[in-house]
Amino acid sequence: MTEQIQPPSDADLKRWEELAAAATPGPWKTTEAYGHLGVDDAEGQLFIESYGITYAVRDEDARLIAEARTAIPAMLLTIAMERQHIAELEAELAALR
Repeated sequence: MTEQIQPPSDADLKRWEELAAAATPGPWKTTEAYGHLGVDDAEGQLFIESYGITYAVRDEDARLIAEARTAIPAMLLTIAMERQHIAELEAELAALR
């Protein structure tokens, strides 16, 4: 199934902002232990593995990571569209000079 990427709505942006505010402050980094990647912040692990199952220490962090899969492509699309629009406006301005 192909994912259809759309620019984020105002509701999306608000939800993502709330998720980011509720999550553990960054920066976060990946670390490797026992052949698996983990996610840590400055104070310790955000995710732990037990008996082959990975658990989020905080639900808010798991929600943010899950939403990021949709949010990042949508934000990248928006940035690309805005850059294209700026380039078009700059070309129009240059033509007026």
